[in-house]
Amino acid sequence: MNANSRLDHLLADTFQHVPLYQRLWGRQGGQKRLALGDLPLLTKADLLTTPLGERLDSRYDLGRLGRSSTSGSTGQPLELAIDSWTKRRRQARFLWALWQAGYRPGQHLMLISSRPAHAIHRVSPWARLARWHYADLYLGQEDLAARYRQTRADVVYGPLSSLLTLCEQRQVDHRPRAVISTSEQLTPSATQKIKASLDVDVTDFFGMTELGLVACRPAGSPRYLVPKGAFILEYLPCNDASGLERLVVTDLAGGAMPFIRYDTGDLVRRDHAHPERPIVELAGKQLDFLTRPDGTRISPYQIDRALGELEGVRQYRVVQEADYSIHAFVLVTSDAENVLKAAAGRLRAVCAPLEVSVALDTPAGPLTSHKARPVQSRVRSDS
Repeated sequence: MNANSRLDHLLADTFQHVPLYQRLWGRQGGQKRLALGDLPLLTKADLLTTPLGERLDSRYDLGRLGRSSTSGSTGQPLELAIDSWTKRRRQARFLWALWQAGYRPGQHLMLISSRPAHAIHRVSPWARLARWHYADLYLGQEDLAARYRQTRADVVYGPLSSLLTLCEQRQVDHRPRAVISTSEQLTPSATQKIKASLDVDVTDFFGMTELGLVACRPAGSPRYLVPKGAFILEYLPCNDASGLERLVVTDLAGGAMPFIRYDTGDLVRRDHAHPERPIVELAGKQLDFLTRPDGTRISPYQIDRALGELEGVRQYRVVQEADYSIHAFVLVTSDAENVLKAAAGRLRAVCAPLEVSVALDTPAGPLTSHKARPVQSRVRSDS
């Protein structure tokens, strides 16, 4: 079956068996042949307001499906149902991306995961034979570093915030072959910190709970790679001068819970000079951009240059409220008074004319989440 026939079959099959798409596409879905670009977008709001059973292909038994949930870092968590074939396809894409990152079978791989190591080893007893070592995402800084020293991993995979925590341990003296960042936006300053600490460049994995791994950017490469035949990616203009585009993904595999024209909320930049126009920058989600009342945007990369590269700043979080005001919370390494003063000055210069406040964060403050969102705007409630 060629690509066009495969897509035609997926669209017709999805409309016939999934109540959500019957409602979303309406009469248009009953046409003999559907054009993908003419169909409505599927949004996170559509998924959150639709009961789980109505998002499911009617040929699947919900009781026999695996369950997962999004982190809820952007709002309400979303429950998902995954069939075994979809799970295996996602695992295959993950292994493909590991290979692109430089991992080879037999190497020690340390995975920083939200599931405790003992639970994963019960599910996957082969993990130890494969030299895969799991570290609990919620380990403290010293325990995480001890686990790293113990495994002496060739490849380290984990959320960006955990990698940065690892880099802050001066006792870490083992240099891995590869480091893979996931779950959070990989900023230039974070890349520099990891490279300075572990003496290795960073591979970026881009994915989401809804779709699994979508793309990866190998260390040293300017472009993201997408597994062939797995997705159709669409890029919708943002209608501003930024040159960024909204990423829309169709999962060609279908499965128990199909995702057709899913608006990921992510903004990307492509290299239009390259024949394939690949993604070269994941600029963050739409709600990661701060907004001025006139509609102009402030990129999270601008915030990162202002705060992430400021000496004395260990970590930061910036939140824009619905009234456009901006509040920054900063963890510092030393000289708090001067660091906060410098941070406020830099942030005001970038965000003018918006009202800006900067406060010192505490260990129990807004930066303690395992999946930190460094920049978040609450101006656009529909993002």
